[in-house]
Amino acid sequence: MGNDINLNVTTDFTQNIADSKIIYDTQYFNQKMGIKLTITDINGNVLQNDSLLGIYFTLNGVNYYPRIDGTTRIKIADKVSNVLSKITINTSNNTTLATGEYTVKIESFGSSDGIYYGLNSSDSTEVKMTIINSKYGLKVNTDDVSKILDKNTGQNKNNENIIKGNLEYSSGLSNPNITISLYRRKYDTIYSQEYELVNLTDYISNNLDLSEHENEYVFSDKPTDSMEITLNTKNNLTTGTYKIVFKLYDNSEYIGEDYEYVIIK
Repeated sequence: MGNDINLNVTTDFTQNIADSKIIYDTQYFNQKMGIKLTITDINGNVLQNDSLLGIYFTLNGVNYYPRIDGTTRIKIADKVSNVLSKITINTSNNTTLATGEYTVKIESFGSSDGIYYGLNSSDSTEVKMTIINSKYGLKVNTDDVSKILDKNTGQNKNNENIIKGNLEYSSGLSNPNITISLYRRKYDTIYSQEYELVNLTDYISNNLDLSEHENEYVFSDKPTDSMEITLNTKNNLTTGTYKIVFKLYDNSEYIGEDYEYVIIK
């Protein structure tokens, strides 16, 4: 909350083709192009205007605000055509939305009434987003000697089977807890930047409690401002680039995360 969200909306207007000839649909020829934006919560409930106070959308320097029913309607072109609309969702003045997952539904319309909507949309799409309505700080640092491990012995540059570091934390959350997990870079393609979740206990020998989240282990259920990281590494490890990920939750609600890279070679 407080950050801008960039939303790129592409609308394509295509004509049917029969026997290599374009069949022109004339119903849109004199109509304007518009979109309708609706935000729903994780249960599918449409957010009304009172929940969206302070949130507005900006396109080409013009601000658009949600109506009473929570919908926001924007003209994106003077005629129905292929359009790329670079919309900014501004959340800096909203204090009412709770932390959680939300969906932005975008519907396209051809309209001649100047309001940019009709009875039925021509198409629609949805974008998932997570809103965090609380200030928090989470920063992880690992020692330089711990960033590269030997695959056979699991030892760092000091010939020790250990990853050491520090985790700094701050927030005003009611029930904060932090988990630790490990992600390995996928090597399906040479330049892949995707990571997949692996089991941390295959790489370290620490006695950790499993959290309610898959392959995430409890790092701290009562986090303090500064916490020491000490992970005892095993031997015969799989090579690759890894991310040690620390995730902050309020009860079971995801808030945010930070991570450090480790290379096993």
